[in-house]
Amino acid sequence: MKKFLYLPALICTLILGIANANITVSGGTAHGNSKKIPINSNGFNIRHRYENSKYFPISWMNSFVYTKVSKFENKFYLKSQYYSIDTGLMYRLNSWSSIYGGMGLAYSKFQSRHVVVIGNKFIFKRLGLSVITGIQFNPVKNFVIDIGVEKGIMKSGVITNIIAGIGYNF
Repeated sequence: MKKFLYLPALICTLILGIANANITVSGGTAHGNSKKIPINSNGFNIRHRYENSKYFPISWMNSFVYTKVSKFENKFYLKSQYYSIDTGLMYRLNSWSSIYGGMGLAYSKFQSRHVVVIGNKFIFKRLGLSVITGIQFNPVKNFVIDIGVEKGIMKSGVITNIIAGIGYNF
């Protein structure tokens, strides 16, 4: 009987905690490059921040980055795609700025195909670790500006993404 009474109390506590939380959603652009792959890619970034208390300075952050490029160069068709999912912590420095850092997974796919020679195709796919860091500004009450750097660490090299975005605080 006691277990049955604890469950509704736990559910009510969780619902009230979520209702009082500040949620920030931001989106923006991502620009990636690598020394191993000689083409620069562009894409987007979506970030979610969950801040439970105005008085506790640490909050939770999730980020998704996608970049892609495809082009012809010297009779070769080159295509590169990059995905990463990161999660980490944000620390509120003051009422208008926060720093964040986190880790996650990154996936990279690169294809190269000769346009004249049939069957001359090169593909490699890699899964690796990603690390993200940056700063978030709140210049006005419900508006945020994100600036950050994300690195995908693969066996074949490091892919660096510069991230900039804007968002809204609910």
